[in-house]
Amino acid sequence: MCSSDLLDRARELIVEAGYADGLTLQMNVVDLAEQRRMGVLFQNNLEQIGVTLEVTNLGWARMVEVMSNQETAPHISVLHASADMADESKTLGDYFGTGSGYNWAYYSNPLVDRLLAEARLEKSFEATGPFITAVEAIVVADAPYIYAGSQTRVVVLRKEICGYL
Repeated sequence: MCSSDLLDRARELIVEAGYADGLTLQMNVVDLAEQRRMGVLFQNNLEQIGVTLEVTNLGWARMVEVMSNQETAPHISVLHASADMADESKTLGDYFGTGSGYNWAYYSNPLVDRLLAEARLEKSFEATGPFITAVEAIVVADAPYIYAGSQTRVVVLRKEICGYL
């Protein structure tokens, strides 16, 4: 399907969903140049299918406050997600576990929660592999997030440190 066909189909889906007169969504970004540019990009893209996107720039503390309550959270927000340790079950739990702090999509899947809990009981990275692979397959299929970009990170380590990356 070419891009014009996809845009036409998106417009049709919006009408089918009951928004023939238009749809307005809210998006919060942290007041950083990169995130402001992302907001403009989303606005321009959504405008092509008849969706108005209102973007609000917030400081980090206010963003966390707003996102910590589903009642105050906007439709879309930007979160730079990264692993803070070499434990896949913890990192995945932070972003996909029901009720976890950085699960700003308010995603909840009992099977994902169970698999992550089981992975945390394992004593080796090798033993957690099947659980992590299953969780990744589920969240990719469920698509609770839009992955808009990925930063290249440079990590400098002494040559004696092995198996980190």
